[in-house]
Amino acid sequence: LLHAKKPTHVVKPRQVPRPAPSIIRATAFNPPMQRMRPQSIKTTMMIFDRRRASQRRYDKQAIAKEFVEMASEEERIERAAGVREPRYQAMPTTRVADEWRGWIRTAQKQEQREYKRRDMRISPELYATVRGLRRSIAQKKSAAGQARRQEAQLAAERAGGAESE
Repeated sequence: LLHAKKPTHVVKPRQVPRPAPSIIRATAFNPPMQRMRPQSIKTTMMIFDRRRASQRRYDKQAIAKEFVEMASEEERIERAAGVREPRYQAMPTTRVADEWRGWIRTAQKQEQREYKRRDMRISPELYATVRGLRRSIAQKKSAAGQARRQEAQLAAERAGGAESE
């Protein structure tokens, strides 16, 4: 042990992102995104926002269902008390229940659209088209920024030239 060689170099862990399985399923709206470690704050917050928005939608739907149940319970109590006659006249529903039933239908349709969007598979052609469009948008933004910088530089040179005269 006294004559053991000491290591000549120390291997440090690299701070290079490592790809891992995707956490968000790819759709036309969510491009395939690999999970990177360490993960950027932007990616973390995007995932957090999507989860929070989804939870908000489900909470609203649960509240709406609760209101409908309360309204139908109120209707049953009124029927049992004899306030409403179920045999001879059409059963009017309470305004509160009708209002929330419409909202629930809308929320359910939105939920179904979200499920379809999540389960949608992207064809390679569509993915290539979307990637090309994103690339062209980025190029246009870059060109516009470069043009603005050149204009600002020319304006600064003109102003500098006018001051020296």
